[in-house]
Amino acid sequence: MTVLYRKDRHGQFRAVLAWVATIGIMLRPDVCYARADDGVAIAYSVVGDGPVTIVVVSPLISQLELAWEEPALEHFWSRFAVCARVVLFDRRGAGLSDRSPAGERLGLAALAVDIEAVLDACDVRQAALFGVTFGCPVAVGFAASYPRRVQALVLAGGFAKLTRLGEFDFEADPGLVGEWAGSTARAWGSGAVFGARAPSMRDSARYRQWAARMERHTCSPGSVEALCRWAATIDVRPLLAGLRLPVLVIHRQGDSAVPVSDSRYLAEHIPGAEYAELPGEDHTLFAGDQQPVHRTVIGFLDRAVAGGAMRAALRRADRKSAAGTGWDALTPAEREVAALIAAGMTNSQIATRLCISPHTVDGRLRRVFAKLGVNTRVELTAEYARVTG
Repeated sequence: MTVLYRKDRHGQFRAVLAWVATIGIMLRPDVCYARADDGVAIAYSVVGDGPVTIVVVSPLISQLELAWEEPALEHFWSRFAVCARVVLFDRRGAGLSDRSPAGERLGLAALAVDIEAVLDACDVRQAALFGVTFGCPVAVGFAASYPRRVQALVLAGGFAKLTRLGEFDFEADPGLVGEWAGSTARAWGSGAVFGARAPSMRDSARYRQWAARMERHTCSPGSVEALCRWAATIDVRPLLAGLRLPVLVIHRQGDSAVPVSDSRYLAEHIPGAEYAELPGEDHTLFAGDQQPVHRTVIGFLDRAVAGGAMRAALRRADRKSAAGTGWDALTPAEREVAALIAAGMTNSQIATRLCISPHTVDGRLRRVFAKLGVNTRVELTAEYARVTG
């Protein structure tokens, strides 16, 4: 059984999420390794099942094991995993994957080899690629080089050629690339880089601590500086017109990290691409309101690839959750609240912990009580102790 320990308000470590093996919650997917043609081992995880395989081409920061410690991220990918097989991986040089061979310069061709290795290891002939930020040009490059292996593309908060990132306007002054890379390296490991991309989480010290760990466990400051310099050289604009597959481009309207104009460019230059600007200011996709992202992406893939099977799977799961009883009927969000209640936290503390309102916590807790057939926190804690053994 997998057990997570967190400090309570008295500084004592307590088990918070410990029923992984008992009731099948998806908090610690197994990490496997695929071997690329050049011998590099690529770490990947698979969660969920469904009519479509979604391969997530990650942004700059990636670490398969630590990622699941963030409830918003867990909830975000869990929703997709209800109706699809979701594959996440750490690119070469990041997280749990091997570093690149000595002397190799990172490039789209090498990253395409990583994706191909993961597809082969998962025994998947075709998949939908979900590129996020820096993963967008990588996904485009793979689709252009291996068109028979890609059913559809989803490009979120990305670019074909990086023109601007935050306050750094590379289009106006290409010399700012070095300043951006250097400042990223100096701040690396503090959580400032990752944390700045999620304004809705700015007041959460817990999120900042997790973001800092994600940075440190993705790669070293020197590696991220080199990666930033390389990212600024990526240019897949010549590939866009040749894409012949369903493509969805999404971007949040208030994103201050990557400008909306970069995604508009993608949509305008990819034949037949669909484009959606979603509400919100978070660049980090799992932060903020997730529903518009889920609704838009699942709707697109369901029409373009699954023929209605994805939304049918979601409806079945939602009906089971609404009408069901027991731990298996709880949604990921309800499970998180139940675990935190069992750890002794108040509604207010949970609201702060999860960056949601106390009213939302109260609503989730009422549904937990109804599904588990308990009436008090004491009964919930006892039931939690029973299933976790």
